[in-house]
Amino acid sequence: MDDARLMKLISLQRHDFLNDFQVVSGLLQLDRAEQARKYLNNAVRKMINLSGVMHLRATEAAAILLAYYSALERGVGVRYEVQADLGGCAVPAEKLAPVLEAILFYSVECLALPENKDRLMEVFIHTADGGYLFGVRYKTAAVPGTVDDVLRDIGDELLLYGASLKQSQVDGQTEIFLFLPAV
Repeated sequence: MDDARLMKLISLQRHDFLNDFQVVSGLLQLDRAEQARKYLNNAVRKMINLSGVMHLRATEAAAILLAYYSALERGVGVRYEVQADLGGCAVPAEKLAPVLEAILFYSVECLALPENKDRLMEVFIHTADGGYLFGVRYKTAAVPGTVDDVLRDIGDELLLYGASLKQSQVDGQTEIFLFLPAV
């Protein structure tokens, strides 16, 4: 991720953070304490949601995942579930980051299609047998091609490290799984 894009990300996150404080302050000034409490709880959940990403040991991959603003600009919400820090991933972070970015870009493009009304993307990182599982899950009414078409060249490079990429589309739900071996 280049410096200009990273600065934009930091600026947007700062803007979101300040906006949350302004909304809570406004609700309190209007004596809407219960609404302020609910809003504040949602803002805290959002920060907790992002904190797992911020603690990934693959910093380039973390920066890509934190760049969720590209999804928000397209009207797509992102929920993270991070249960592993990728600290022992066999795929170097500088090789992993562009693959994650391509998967997220593909997913956002799918969800941004007018036919897709539910625009929430779940991104998860879990430990798996012998490594890690990075995944993206979302509901779709329409999907332009498969992730294999988008990632063919990049995916081939990951094969050198023992990684594998799978996509499934069943009953209006798309799931993309990237297995990343541990060293």
